[in-house]
Amino acid sequence: MWVLVGLLPTLIVFGLIVAGIAALVRGRGDGRGIEFPTVVAAYVALVMLVSLFLTATGGGLLLKAGFGAMQRDFSYNTQSYGRFDPATRTQSGQVDPSDNAIRNDVATGLSLAFAGVVLFVPHALGAAILRRRPGGISRTVSRGETLLGLAAATLGLLGSGATALNDIMRRYVLGGTDTRFPFEQRHPGGALAIAIVMLPLVVWFGWRLWREFAEPGGAEGPATASAAATPPPAS
Repeated sequence: MWVLVGLLPTLIVFGLIVAGIAALVRGRGDGRGIEFPTVVAAYVALVMLVSLFLTATGGGLLLKAGFGAMQRDFSYNTQSYGRFDPATRTQSGQVDPSDNAIRNDVATGLSLAFAGVVLFVPHALGAAILRRRPGGISRTVSRGETLLGLAAATLGLLGSGATALNDIMRRYVLGGTDTRFPFEQRHPGGALAIAIVMLPLVVWFGWRLWREFAEPGGAEGPATASAAATPPPAS
């Protein structure tokens, strides 16, 4: 679950480096520097991307808790352990760790989803305003956002999907319920939840990338397209 959250900063830094190199190369090629609207558009796209994955991560935690509500040990460790009373220094009753774990996931999932939505809405409005400006949003920024989102969603889907498949095979196909220690029991609910919420993102960003190159002139940037449309000077 938290592998995806830990992966986001790395992908963001990588995206910023690639975007900076692309902007410098383009600026040297056409003789112009990086314009301020382009910087604002890149910032808005980056924040929208982060908020989208925050919301998806929160949804994955809630879905994991939903799986646990239907079958608790599908998502959580249900092996009870003794509760130690420090006053009497004796064991008093049993504690099910899944009770606390499912409450933590619900609270964290709601918090992440709420933070993602609150962060996404104003920046989405800002992106809509930028699109109405002359020239709209740079195609370089749009493609960078799409590629970065597709890379993060694909890595999240492949990693969590492979983990979920491994846990399901080990638990239900090859047999894995009779274990000696609680940590040996497979709980595929968390990985499966992340794979489910990542799948629509992979489809969405993949469709956006396909549309970028399927449209007429999609393989060319705005500067190249405008240069090609300019008639040659009369001799």
